[in-house]
Amino acid sequence: MIGYVRQVSPFELASFRRNPGKIREMLDEETLGLFPPNARAAIERMQQIRSSGQRDSSELRQLGARLSQEMQKQDLLSRDDEKSLSLEKSWHVLHYLLTGTAGDAPPPLGNAILGGKKIGGDVGYGPARFLTPAQVREVAEALAATSKDELIRRYDVAAMERAKIYTFRGEDVMEDGLYYFDKLAEYYAEAAELGNGVLLYIR
Repeated sequence: MIGYVRQVSPFELASFRRNPGKIREMLDEETLGLFPPNARAAIERMQQIRSSGQRDSSELRQLGARLSQEMQKQDLLSRDDEKSLSLEKSWHVLHYLLTGTAGDAPPPLGNAILGGKKIGGDVGYGPARFLTPAQVREVAEALAATSKDELIRRYDVAAMERAKIYTFRGEDVMEDGLYYFDKLAEYYAEAAELGNGVLLYIR
Protein backbone atom coordinates (compact mmCIF):
# COMPACT_ATOMS: atom_id res chain seq x y z
CA MET A 1 0.00 0.00 0.00
CA ILE A 2 1.53 3.26 -1.19
CA GLY A 3 0.39 6.59 0.26
CA TYR A 4 -0.03 9.60 -2.02
CA VAL A 5 -0.66 13.31 -1.69
CA ARG A 6 -1.86 14.96 -4.91
CA GLN A 7 -2.40 18.63 -5.55
CA VAL A 8 -5.66 19.72 -7.16
CA SER A 9 -6.65 23.20 -8.17
CA PRO A 10 -9.75 24.77 -6.60
CA PHE A 11 -11.51 24.27 -9.94
CA GLU A 12 -10.58 20.55 -10.04
CA LEU A 13 -11.65 20.08 -6.44
CA ALA A 14 -15.02 21.70 -7.09
CA SER A 15 -15.47 19.43 -10.12
CA PHE A 16 -14.64 16.31 -8.07
CA ARG A 17 -17.06 17.31 -5.36
CA ARG A 18 -19.80 17.56 -7.98
CA ASN A 19 -18.80 14.27 -9.62
CA PRO A 20 -16.71 12.11 -7.23
CA GLY A 21 -16.57 9.23 -9.71
CA LYS A 22 -14.12 11.25 -11.79
CA ILE A 23 -11.42 10.77 -9.15
CA ARG A 24 -11.03 7.06 -9.85
CA GLU A 25 -11.07 7.71 -13.59
CA MET A 26 -8.33 10.32 -13.29
CA LEU A 27 -6.08 8.18 -11.10
CA ASP A 28 -6.53 5.12 -13.32
CA GLU A 29 -5.69 7.16 -16.42
CA GLU A 30 -2.56 8.55 -14.79
CA THR A 31 -1.47 5.08 -13.70
CA LEU A 32 -2.23 3.67 -17.13
CA GLY A 33 0.10 6.22 -18.71
CA LEU A 34 3.04 4.85 -16.70
CA PHE A 35 2.72 1.34 -18.08
CA PRO A 36 4.09 -0.12 -21.32
CA PRO A 37 1.42 -0.97 -23.91
CA ASN A 38 1.42 -4.70 -23.08
CA ALA A 39 0.28 -3.97 -19.51
CA ARG A 40 -2.41 -1.43 -20.35
CA ALA A 41 -4.83 -4.06 -21.64
CA ALA A 42 -4.73 -5.74 -18.22
CA ILE A 43 -5.53 -2.45 -16.47
CA GLU A 44 -8.39 -1.75 -18.84
CA ARG A 45 -9.74 -5.25 -18.13
CA MET A 46 -9.55 -4.56 -14.39
CA GLN A 47 -11.55 -1.37 -14.93
CA GLN A 48 -14.20 -3.33 -16.84
CA ILE A 49 -14.49 -5.90 -14.05
CA ARG A 50 -14.80 -3.20 -11.36
CA SER A 51 -17.43 -1.31 -13.36
CA SER A 52 -19.49 -4.50 -13.60
CA GLY A 53 -19.54 -4.76 -9.83
CA GLN A 54 -17.45 -7.96 -9.61
CA ARG A 55 -15.28 -6.74 -6.73
CA ASP A 56 -14.42 -10.26 -5.57
CA SER A 57 -13.56 -11.64 -8.99
CA SER A 58 -10.65 -14.12 -9.02
CA GLU A 59 -9.64 -12.69 -12.39
CA LEU A 60 -9.46 -9.23 -10.81
CA ARG A 61 -7.19 -10.53 -8.04
CA GLN A 62 -4.91 -12.27 -10.53
CA LEU A 63 -4.66 -9.18 -12.69
CA GLY A 64 -3.95 -7.02 -9.64
CA ALA A 65 -1.15 -9.31 -8.45
CA ARG A 66 0.42 -9.37 -11.90
CA LEU A 67 0.31 -5.61 -12.25
CA SER A 68 1.72 -5.10 -8.76
CA GLN A 69 4.72 -7.24 -9.74
CA GLU A 70 5.09 -5.24 -12.96
CA MET A 71 4.96 -1.95 -11.05
CA GLN A 72 7.59 -3.10 -8.57
CA LYS A 73 9.82 -4.40 -11.35
CA GLN A 74 9.69 -1.09 -13.20
CA ASP A 75 9.75 1.05 -10.02
CA LEU A 76 6.34 2.50 -10.89
CA LEU A 77 4.88 2.30 -7.40
CA SER A 78 6.97 5.14 -6.03
CA ARG A 79 7.25 7.31 -9.12
CA ASP A 80 5.99 10.85 -8.64
CA ASP A 81 4.38 12.80 -11.45
CA GLU A 82 4.31 16.59 -11.65
CA LYS A 83 1.33 16.83 -9.30
CA SER A 84 1.58 13.96 -6.83
CA LEU A 85 3.95 12.99 -4.04
CA SER A 86 4.47 9.32 -3.21
CA LEU A 87 5.27 8.56 0.42
CA GLU A 88 5.82 4.93 -0.54
CA LYS A 89 5.23 2.57 2.39
CA SER A 90 6.45 5.16 4.91
CA TRP A 91 3.10 6.98 5.04
CA HIS A 92 1.94 5.30 8.28
CA VAL A 93 5.28 5.68 10.05
CA LEU A 94 5.34 9.38 9.18
CA HIS A 95 1.73 9.88 10.28
CA TYR A 96 2.61 8.33 13.64
CA LEU A 97 5.72 10.48 14.05
CA LEU A 98 3.68 13.60 13.26
CA THR A 99 0.72 12.80 15.51
CA GLY A 100 1.73 10.16 18.04
CA THR A 101 -1.13 7.89 16.98
CA ALA A 102 -1.81 5.28 14.31
CA GLY A 103 -5.32 6.45 13.46
CA ASP A 104 -7.37 9.61 13.30
CA ALA A 105 -5.65 12.63 14.82
CA PRO A 106 -6.69 16.27 15.23
CA PRO A 107 -5.80 18.80 12.56
CA PRO A 108 -3.72 20.32 11.25
CA LEU A 109 -0.98 17.65 11.49
CA GLY A 110 -3.61 14.91 11.62
CA ASN A 111 -4.78 16.09 8.19
CA ALA A 112 -1.38 15.84 6.50
CA ILE A 113 -1.60 12.16 5.52
CA LEU A 114 -4.72 10.47 6.92
CA GLY A 115 -7.03 13.43 7.37
CA GLY A 116 -9.54 15.16 5.16
CA LYS A 117 -13.07 14.32 4.12
CA LYS A 118 -13.85 11.14 2.20
CA ILE A 119 -14.92 11.59 -1.38
CA GLY A 120 -16.05 9.09 -3.99
CA GLY A 121 -15.62 5.33 -4.04
CA ASP A 122 -12.69 2.99 -3.56
CA VAL A 123 -9.51 4.07 -5.35
CA GLY A 124 -7.33 1.19 -4.19
CA TYR A 125 -7.51 0.94 -0.40
CA GLY A 126 -10.61 2.89 0.44
CA PRO A 127 -11.84 6.23 -0.91
CA ALA A 128 -9.72 9.29 -1.45
CA ARG A 129 -9.97 12.19 1.00
CA PHE A 130 -9.64 15.87 0.23
CA LEU A 131 -8.34 18.99 1.94
CA THR A 132 -9.48 22.46 0.92
CA PRO A 133 -6.91 25.16 0.09
CA ALA A 134 -7.49 26.67 3.55
CA GLN A 135 -6.77 23.32 5.20
CA VAL A 136 -3.69 22.88 3.03
CA ARG A 137 -2.34 26.21 4.27
CA GLU A 138 -2.93 25.12 7.88
CA VAL A 139 -1.06 21.86 7.29
CA ALA A 140 1.80 23.68 5.53
CA GLU A 141 2.19 26.08 8.44
CA ALA A 142 2.07 23.27 11.01
CA LEU A 143 4.68 21.23 9.14
CA ALA A 144 6.93 24.28 8.85
CA ALA A 145 6.65 24.77 12.62
CA THR A 146 7.45 21.11 13.38
CA SER A 147 11.06 20.24 14.16
CA LYS A 148 12.74 16.95 13.40
CA ASP A 149 13.58 16.73 17.09
CA GLU A 150 9.85 16.41 17.80
CA LEU A 151 9.59 13.48 15.40
CA ILE A 152 12.62 11.81 16.91
CA ARG A 153 11.13 12.12 20.40
CA ARG A 154 8.01 10.25 19.23
CA TYR A 155 10.01 7.36 17.80
CA ASP A 156 9.23 4.52 20.20
CA VAL A 157 9.71 0.97 18.92
CA ALA A 158 7.51 -0.70 21.53
CA ALA A 159 4.68 1.83 21.11
CA MET A 160 4.82 1.61 17.32
CA GLU A 161 4.69 -2.17 17.43
CA ARG A 162 1.66 -2.03 19.73
CA ALA A 163 0.02 0.46 17.37
CA LYS A 164 0.63 -1.93 14.44
CA ILE A 165 2.18 0.71 12.21
CA TYR A 166 2.09 -0.49 8.60
CA THR A 167 5.30 -2.30 7.54
CA PHE A 168 6.90 -1.56 10.93
CA ARG A 169 8.75 -4.59 12.26
CA GLY A 170 10.91 -2.98 14.92
CA GLU A 171 13.65 -1.96 12.53
CA ASP A 172 15.03 1.56 12.47
CA VAL A 173 12.78 3.52 10.11
CA MET A 174 13.63 6.92 11.52
CA GLU A 175 15.80 7.85 8.53
CA ASP A 176 12.97 7.17 6.09
CA GLY A 177 10.54 9.09 8.28
CA LEU A 178 12.75 12.18 8.33
CA TYR A 179 13.38 11.94 4.59
CA TYR A 180 9.67 11.89 3.77
CA PHE A 181 8.95 14.56 6.35
CA ASP A 182 11.16 16.96 4.36
CA LYS A 183 9.43 16.01 1.12
CA LEU A 184 5.97 16.35 2.65
CA ALA A 185 6.70 19.76 4.18
CA GLU A 186 8.09 21.02 0.87
CA TYR A 187 5.12 19.63 -1.06
CA TYR A 188 2.53 21.24 1.21
CA ALA A 189 4.41 24.55 1.13
CA GLU A 190 4.25 24.50 -2.66
CA ALA A 191 0.53 23.57 -2.69
CA ALA A 192 -0.24 26.36 -0.22
CA GLU A 193 1.68 28.91 -2.27
CA LEU A 194 -0.28 27.91 -5.38
CA GLY A 195 -3.59 28.02 -3.50
CA ASN A 196 -4.31 24.36 -4.25
CA GLY A 197 -6.24 21.72 -2.36
CA VAL A 198 -5.01 18.13 -2.11
CA LEU A 199 -6.31 14.61 -2.50
CA LEU A 200 -5.01 11.98 -0.09
CA TYR A 201 -5.23 8.32 -1.06
CA ILE A 202 -3.63 4.88 -0.72
CA ARG A 203 -3.16 2.52 -3.65
